[in-house]
Amino acid sequence: MNKLDNISIVITTLGGKDLNLSLSAIFNDLDIKSDFEILIIIPSQCQLPNNIIENKNIKIISTYFPGQVNQRVIGFKNASKDYVLQIDDDVEISSGNILSLKNKLKTLDDNSAISPIFFDRSNKKNCIYNLYNSNFLLTFKNILTFIICKSKWGIERSGTLTILGTNYGVDYKSFKSNEIAEVDWLPGGCVMHLNKNLHKYDYYPFKGKAYCEDLIHSLILKKKNINLFVFKHSKCYTDPPLFPQLKMEKIKFLRAYNFYYLKSKKINLRYLIWNVINLIRVVF
Repeated sequence: MNKLDNISIVITTLGGKDLNLSLSAIFNDLDIKSDFEILIIIPSQCQLPNNIIENKNIKIISTYFPGQVNQRVIGFKNASKDYVLQIDDDVEISSGNILSLKNKLKTLDDNSAISPIFFDRSNKKNCIYNLYNSNFLLTFKNILTFIICKSKWGIERSGTLTILGTNYGVDYKSFKSNEIAEVDWLPGGCVMHLNKNLHKYDYYPFKGKAYCEDLIHSLILKKKNINLFVFKHSKCYTDPPLFPQLKMEKIKFLRAYNFYYLKSKKINLRYLIWNVINLIRVVF
């Protein structure tokens, strides 16, 4: 049994069916005497599943101000433990993997945050769909990012950001003999922080799905001199990220990307070319 002492788990949700899967994963093989809390933050106009898992350590917080980032900030402000794990309600991480994250974070400098490796819950494969040239379109895209965004190539892109802010997930094989890797950004779906390092202000100005919020959050943490790490021996499971399919969602994605980019960089020719390419993606 895993003992999750001194940990607050913050889950933002709209009340979807995946929430119970996340909760079930946490409670799997968990010592119920652990000193932990789970804070579920939900908009007041939404409802939790009727069959939601009940436990004395679960606290439901309702807010009149929906939004993934704002809900997470509310959770951060209410977190009472020294270690705080943020997870999305469609991410499954077991108590054993949470404990592994905490134990590794304890060995790092206080100015650190850490994430597990992300795996596709359907096939249990590493979520690194955009690292390799698995088909013609992906090969073409990777050549474009190599030329325009000055990205690295192949496995060397693992966990990196390009000069235009395009991001790459972490490849399990990139660790080689190391068990931890310092990265440029962390996926917002699952991150563990020290409570004293939390950013407790809403940084996302748009309504609806919070595109690029993890990139913005990572940027904020880096500006606060927080080092970002991924731990090889901790895993979580979710659905792989996909580029928006609907035209309006593509527009919202580009709006968020431009907001993120301009927070730290200046407009230049590469940025303008990349925006033209993305606008073509919106149309077609």
